[in-house]
Amino acid sequence: MKNSLVIIFLFLNLPINATTYYVSPAGNDEAAGTLAAPWATWQYAFNKLNAGDILYVRGGTYYPAGTVSGGPTVGARISYKKGTSSSPILISAYGSEVPVLDCSKITQAGWKVGLYVDGCSYVTFKGLTVSSMNEHGEAKHPADGWIGGGSKYIKMEHCTVTRCGSGFMWGSGNDYIYFTNCDSYNNADLLFGAVSSGGPGGYCDGFGNHQVSPGAHIIYFGCRAWNNSDDGWDGMDSNGYITYTNCWSINNGRTLGDWTTVSGDGDGFKIGITPGAKEPGQQRVLKNCLAIGNKLGGFDESQDHSANADQGVYNCTAYNNGRSGFGFYQLTGTGIVTIKNCISYKNDVDGGYVQNVNLRQSCVQEKNSWQVATTITDSDFQSLRMTEATRPRKADGGLPDISLMHLSRGSRLIDAGV
Repeated sequence: MKNSLVIIFLFLNLPINATTYYVSPAGNDEAAGTLAAPWATWQYAFNKLNAGDILYVRGGTYYPAGTVSGGPTVGARISYKKGTSSSPILISAYGSEVPVLDCSKITQAGWKVGLYVDGCSYVTFKGLTVSSMNEHGEAKHPADGWIGGGSKYIKMEHCTVTRCGSGFMWGSGNDYIYFTNCDSYNNADLLFGAVSSGGPGGYCDGFGNHQVSPGAHIIYFGCRAWNNSDDGWDGMDSNGYITYTNCWSINNGRTLGDWTTVSGDGDGFKIGITPGAKEPGQQRVLKNCLAIGNKLGGFDESQDHSANADQGVYNCTAYNNGRSGFGFYQLTGTGIVTIKNCISYKNDVDGGYVQNVNLRQSCVQEKNSWQVATTITDSDFQSLRMTEATRPRKADGGLPDISLMHLSRGSRLIDAGV
């Protein structure tokens, strides 16, 4: 009897008109959208979705021609689709298949976006990749990989942006945006950064959360950013609450592969100035994060700007970054920074010396490596191989198991924290 009641309860909570659809590179937009007769394009499928619907995207490569949509030319745009907390919309890779929205055939001038999420709520994206949205012929406009505006309660799980003019760029008008186990890598802007951010490569961040509104929330868990031409994460000019847990930022801001003339600032985590009024609690929280081999700082408050937000940095590690591992040296603003149980090792390598930290006197520090050990050597760590951090993810989307920066047996840093 109990099982029957559970089944009835679950049935009553399902959306009455919810439908499951399918899209495939071998499909046809004139088809029924079923597993046996899938649609062909992400755009056509997005337009059909309603609260509670599921769209499964079959593996393979999709080549959109580009559609002008409310300003930018897009590979695909999902607009004003409203799920609910009990009937969210799910857009997911089918099983373990890997669908890729390849925007290499979109060569129009002007602002371009690979995947644009606009005015949506309660939508989950899972297992999708956006690639190859690039600038063409002018320096006036960016070529963004995946952006969102005016959206709430959006979840991105095991999603990827690669080889675009920027990575995930979510800021103004958004709230409760969750990134879980997402990767952004090998992205670079050749043109737009030269006019907007001081030089080629200066615009393209792995994850950009700019102009976040007061009170809004952006949450990162288990995400990675590497080999992007500017910063791994950039939160400049943002208010609200941004949290980073188990996130890794590796080798950003360097000249890369075939982009040999491109190099932006290259902070691992540019936590960002907060121009608005101070909000309650810690507005920036970083836990168990790694900043490895980035061109500038590992964890940086955004250089010479005021920061009004309280910030907390816990159990984070900075290694081999070009400037200080932890740079919280602003003298203006009302924010209080708490740094606890963190490790900084062999940073400021591009400056020719080791300056692990650059902190203002008002920072609250407790049990960090520069406080508890006078000398740290390579032997304190199991591995210093940065390439471990960019290994493939586990089948469930989780971060790979690595020994990079794990403490070796007998390290003087073991149990030195709190």
